[in-house]
Amino acid sequence: WEPSKKKLWGDPKLAERLMDYDKDNIPPDIMEKLKPLEEDPNFEPETVKKGSVAAYGICKWVRAMIVYDGVAKVVGPKRAALNRAESDLAQVQAVLAEKKAELKAVQDNVAQLVEEFETARNKKEELSLQVEDCTKKLSRAEKLINGLGGEKVRWTESSARLGGQYNNLTGDVLIASGIIAYLGTFMGKYRQATIHSWVQLMHDQEIPASQEFALRNVIGSDVAIRQWVIDKLPNDQVSIENALILSRSRRWPLMIDPQLQANNWIRKTHAEGLKIIRLSQPNYARDLEFQITNGRPVLLENL
Repeated sequence: WEPSKKKLWGDPKLAERLMDYDKDNIPPDIMEKLKPLEEDPNFEPETVKKGSVAAYGICKWVRAMIVYDGVAKVVGPKRAALNRAESDLAQVQAVLAEKKAELKAVQDNVAQLVEEFETARNKKEELSLQVEDCTKKLSRAEKLINGLGGEKVRWTESSARLGGQYNNLTGDVLIASGIIAYLGTFMGKYRQATIHSWVQLMHDQEIPASQEFALRNVIGSDVAIRQWVIDKLPNDQVSIENALILSRSRRWPLMIDPQLQANNWIRKTHAEGLKIIRLSQPNYARDLEFQITNGRPVLLENL
């Protein structure tokens, strides 16, 4: 120890060399030389300490290197394997990240395609509804055109009839005025005879008039007449002419009505606001005045 001590203590960088020693790469031949010391009982730190405290530190450092080398030989391969595994993991993670990016791109593309598909399907459904609607409209238009084609004959006849009525308007209105003014109280047979003589008089005076005169064709409305019939007006020519005279007259009509047909018709037609009075009732004059003043219908019975 004495020769070695002089050499060690003569090295000023001993502590630095010990601290910076490359403990990870100790040559195998040196470890072979140190192997007998590891098993030597005299090279125990406590034993060496008895001889020299400085040698005690050196002994502990040598034994530490022996232990470290033994551990490094076991841990080194595992550490290398760990490094390789970490390298492989990094490569795999890089590939995984790349594949994830590719997968996301594919998923985005699929999402876009699904959205485009939904848009196209909605457009298809909308177009299908439009096609169905157009088909129905076309079918209705064809039916309408066919129906209008069938109405051509009737329209032609109606046009000719209306043209004749327009030409005969002067005489027909004059005859209708005469009926309203003078023939309301006469029976149907006398009315027809009188109307026939008036038509002949019109022709003799070269006044245009219908050859077959009908009061309902001149001043009547088919819609109004149909409603009157629904309201219990008898559906005969005289009753309809009487109703036309009543509706067009400016005077208060006096109805000779033994069967109460006109009475029932008036009650039904003017049900809203109609006041029914008789001369035997008290204050009938006041009721009559009130109805006339307010423009409401009034039926005076049993005159």
